Amino acid sequence: MNSSIGSSFPGWARPLALVTAMLFLISLLFPITASLFKDTSVFPKWWGWLDVGLAFVLVILAFVVYGLAHGKVNSQTEMITLRWIRLFRVENGSFEGGLIC
Repeated sequence: MNSSIGSSFPGWARPLALVTAMLFLISLLFPITASLFKDTSVFPKWWGWLDVGLAFVLVILAFVVYGLAHGKVNSQTEMITLRWIRLFRVENGSFEGGLIC
């Protein structure tokens, strides 16, 4: 790993980004779980509050991660990110993924 890439970030930036990613995956489980049940009234009331609370924390963490990384990534990282975005892009409600180099 190139030490100059991560040298401008504080030591807690990487763990924060990993926690944000894990929180996103946990938050993603709420709509997936709800879609598997025909009657969502069986969920306890706190389930909805937890979902909204996690989403709120996730938004705050996403802004913090963006603020830390904005303008500090190299062009190679930007190209890799753009390739992933193009691979998994959704336009007009339909999946139009594909490798574009």
